[in-house]
Amino acid sequence: MKTVVVEKDPYLGGTCLHVGCIPTKVLLHHAEVYDQFKNGAELGFEVSGLKINWANVLARKDKIVKKHSKGIEFLLRRTRWSGCRAGEDMKAPARERGERWPEK
Repeated sequence: MKTVVVEKDPYLGGTCLHVGCIPTKVLLHHAEVYDQFKNGAELGFEVSGLKINWANVLARKDKIVKKHSKGIEFLLRRTRWSGCRAGEDMKAPARERGERWPEK
């Protein structure tokens, strides 16, 4: 039996990984850490000049999403898989094991 992966996005993982659950959880974690520092006096920590570097927060989120996407790609490469982007000709030569998911 063969499996074909059809993906409309340039990276494997779908909505949950790229714009839904995972990015949201990363951003919520950052908010929780910020809140802990902001209310640190309650725990005996005095923190002054606390700032959020939004560019670093977004870069970390992107790094985590990319890591998970590459993990999915790795797991698929370990099996015999074929893949194509939505809208491509399914009769075209299959992308066989070992080949990277094609970038747009």
